Amino acid sequence: MIKQDLVTVVIPFYNASIYLNKCIESVIAQSWPRIEIILVDDASTDGSLALASAYSAENIRLFSLKKGGAARARNKGVLEAKGSYIQFLDADDFISVDKIEQQMLVAAQNPDKLMVCSTIHFQKEDQLSILLPSAYEERFIKSTDDPVYFLTRLWGGLDNKGAMVQPNAWLTPKKIIDKAGFWNENLTLDDDGEFFSRVILQSKGIVKTGGYNYYRKSTGAKNLSASQTKSAYQSLLESALSKKEQLLSRTGSHDANFAIYRLLHNVAVLSYPNYPTISAKALAELPPIDRKFSVDVGAGKLAKILNYLLGWKVTRKLMAFKTKLA
Repeated sequence: MIKQDLVTVVIPFYNASIYLNKCIESVIAQSWPRIEIILVDDASTDGSLALASAYSAENIRLFSLKKGGAARARNKGVLEAKGSYIQFLDADDFISVDKIEQQMLVAAQNPDKLMVCSTIHFQKEDQLSILLPSAYEERFIKSTDDPVYFLTRLWGGLDNKGAMVQPNAWLTPKKIIDKAGFWNENLTLDDDGEFFSRVILQSKGIVKTGGYNYYRKSTGAKNLSASQTKSAYQSLLESALSKKEQLLSRTGSHDANFAIYRLLHNVAVLSYPNYPTISAKALAELPPIDRKFSVDVGAGKLAKILNYLLGWKVTRKLMAFKTKLA
């Protein structure tokens, strides 16, 4: 008989009253029998705290913090966790009823590895029946006993094509988090990428499992991932520098250097010309590479043509000028 370890689900929330019920109910409905839920309110003002307070059960605990950001809220959840495994879950997302069970059945045979499932991106819940995981993302989410290879490939070190793994998709042994350390509370953008890079490198591998993570794509102005503030780009740079230190301390391979070059150059491009100091710092940290690098300036076909003819810095200046005129 498989040992049924306790899983702690950490749900940080801030003004998430529209979606929080769906998120919590998806955890309550899990087929894995041993689950505790830790709800962490980050000073909500929209009634989310009252909504969360309505959930009363022995395995549900609620904490309320002064505004400190999602990373701090997640750290509080880890500190309070009693489970041997941690499931992070954003308050506007949810997971399939079998997600944790599918991953725990695999975890029993792979005690020092991370479990990861497919992610389905959606905007409207009535679309879920016809949506599938991204075929592009699935190329990168494979089982492996080599964490260094997993990150190198994920960050585009093999072919200049990379992807991300949304945090809800993971199920992580708490002992690995204890070795990797807490979330960096100074980061606002890519705090998840920086945290899981450390976690992955402390593991003995990754196992792809069944189950689904349902990730709600935000298109609103409050979407942090779309932020263009100086602090956001500074966070992106600090995250990339942490990834550089973590990965290149484990390997000096050409592929790993190319992966880090790609991450840092992306920061340089995105932060230019609005934040030239951040861009310059990113460029100064580029490791040596042994192959041609194709710069992606984004913004469609015209931008690519301009990049080819004029270079990425001139192209980014023209893009910034166009934005100011709009």
